[in-house]
Amino acid sequence: MKAGVKMIMTGVAVVLFSALVLVILCSVKFHYETSKMSPVVTKQIAENVFVVKDDFVNMYLIKNQDTYIAVDAGIHIKKIREELAEMNISPENVQAVFLTHAHSDHTGGLPLFTNAEVYLSKKEKFRPNKKINTLDDNELINISGIKVQCVYTPGHTAGSVCYRINDNLLFVGDTLSIKNGKAAVFNKFFNKDTKEQTESIKKLSQLKNIEYIYTAHYGCLENNNDFYADFN
Repeated sequence: MKAGVKMIMTGVAVVLFSALVLVILCSVKFHYETSKMSPVVTKQIAENVFVVKDDFVNMYLIKNQDTYIAVDAGIHIKKIREELAEMNISPENVQAVFLTHAHSDHTGGLPLFTNAEVYLSKKEKFRPNKKINTLDDNELINISGIKVQCVYTPGHTAGSVCYRINDNLLFVGDTLSIKNGKAAVFNKFFNKDTKEQTESIKKLSQLKNIEYIYTAHYGCLENNNDFYADFN
């Protein structure tokens, strides 16, 4: 075998080995970070508000009479179907899905909601198999009597948003986590720009009359005067 060929093959082997090590390290880090998360078990958590646990993430449903809207869509279609069945909720009754961002743990279950319109920030990149309705910052829409306001909160992704629903409920996706009963930045490993996310959390701290805050990975909490203490 010529020396030149040996050098090429050695170089290729080094590149492949380095890539494998990188994949392993990223996988270990991913599992470590998700192990710190604390999603809520599937249940009704408030009047007309339901939570679904799918692995390490929560999605939420808000009800008005016989209609539901969802905030995010979880990961696994089969798991979400099973969890909804436990609460006697039919996916066909979900009229709209509001995505906080386009990561797969928030979009994987979308095909289950066959009758739902899908909404997402205009600034978020996503190429699903169905039509997406895009939203501007502070845009307000009404779905069968449920008021939904889009609030731009970039940082986790460039187009991340939160949803203020019926004025007093705030669904934040991965814009923040909850630590010791207070708002904190989300896991930096997953964030596109944690500094930008910090500014987004400061923006949320200015919203008035929010009674409850719902996260995608760290449960939910009744709002209080100290919740945003580290961002004022």
